[in-house]
Amino acid sequence: MKTEGRVYAKITPSVMKWARESANIPLDAAAEKFQITIERMKRWENGEERPTVSQMQNKVCKFYRRPLAVFYLPAPPKDFSPLKDFRRLPSAALGYFPTELIFLMREAEDKQTWLREYLTETDGHKLEFVGSAGLNQSPASVAAKIRKHIGLTLEMQKSWNGQRDAALRKLREMTEAIGIFVMQHGGGGKGKERLDVSDVRGFAISDEYAPLIFLNSNDSPAGRCFSLCHELTHLWLNSSGVSNLSWTSDTGNLPDEGRTEIFCNKVASHILVPEKAFEDIWNEDMTGNDLEENIASIARFLCVSEAVIARRLYDNSSISKSKFEELHHKYSMYRAKARPVSESGGPSFYTMKVFQNGKALIQTVIMAYHEGFAGSIDICGLLGVKTNHLNSLAIEAGLPGCV
Repeated sequence: MKTEGRVYAKITPSVMKWARESANIPLDAAAEKFQITIERMKRWENGEERPTVSQMQNKVCKFYRRPLAVFYLPAPPKDFSPLKDFRRLPSAALGYFPTELIFLMREAEDKQTWLREYLTETDGHKLEFVGSAGLNQSPASVAAKIRKHIGLTLEMQKSWNGQRDAALRKLREMTEAIGIFVMQHGGGGKGKERLDVSDVRGFAISDEYAPLIFLNSNDSPAGRCFSLCHELTHLWLNSSGVSNLSWTSDTGNLPDEGRTEIFCNKVASHILVPEKAFEDIWNEDMTGNDLEENIASIARFLCVSEAVIARRLYDNSSISKSKFEELHHKYSMYRAKARPVSESGGPSFYTMKVFQNGKALIQTVIMAYHEGFAGSIDICGLLGVKTNHLNSLAIEAGLPGCV
């Protein structure tokens, strides 16, 4: 339809409404972004008016992060399935995901689906550890199996010398080495919301061929180490879902989500702090001194957060529930204050792409391109880069280049 030089888009009104609601975007926020009135926004969604093709391409598609072709479908498509919500939130907020988190979950699921298709069609092997654990097993035994599988040793942890950034990089590398893809992102950027750690610390997409873990990069390095181990446990349980690690008490009438989260927390604690190692260090070197000084000392020694050590003391009945909750609150406040803020002059474009997607994902996608499995347009869309970026990105990800 064309009127006075303007070309109007013959989109499907119900799809327009679905695109907004599926991203949890309020009507007034969309209207403000598109620089129209709320009344006009309503008319776009009920079919009384149509946006122009220019408005669709330059505003609507970019804000809703949907391709233009979607809006011409006869009815709303079946969207990605939201991950199970394991978060502990006020009842009114249960099942509600912030818009930026929805976009990042959608992006992660798109990438995981592509990876699975590629690996299954190229004779990728099943990962036997997925679903190999159960809630009826002891957290310590599950943790020991995970430590062995990824190759984590106490000597390795000591060699990190309390450098939690180094610990996170190594744990991610070891996780990717066993076939798990690890993404990191904190939202933000031009016109985008930052992911709040209280909303999400991480999520896991469980799959026998292409399991994927996502970490909120707004969390501290020590916090992400714990989240990575927590999400590893979700994969061992074959349990996809979103976590904010807020379940701390294992008493009372817990829902299934709470029991699962507390189990994953306990396993994560044992992965980072093996039981015997902790007992030996604590009993030999940490008796008779100030509790919080002892916690800080052993946390530095094992390159973990103070909250992990406090959790272990509570699990071992060395401190009371009230003391643990007091310490947990204090360490959460410290973590929030120490959270990094965005600054100018940060890492390069290619470094950030590797940081966000992970070397394993980028290497797999570029190798698929070399094998003729996917074209340059497909892989550029998947990685969010232009064709002339591929060679530099390959080199940054540890490949020889020559894309």
